[in-house]
Amino acid sequence: MTIKLYDVTGKEVKELVNEIRDSGYYEVELNGRDLSSGVYICTIKANKYNKSIKLMMVK
Repeated sequence: MTIKLYDVTGKEVKELVNEIRDSGYYEVELNGRDLSSGVYICTIKANKYNKSIKLMMVK
């Protein structure tokens, strides 16, 4: 499973998770201290599952 954060230009900003995990529920904490305010895209990929969500960082 991978969870990555991209800025609006498509540049990878952070890789939050990159490991094999068993099925279940997990929490991932994003510390945005080193991120500027703006819109980011978070992608989640696990086996055949792919999802992208839009996040807004407001400081």
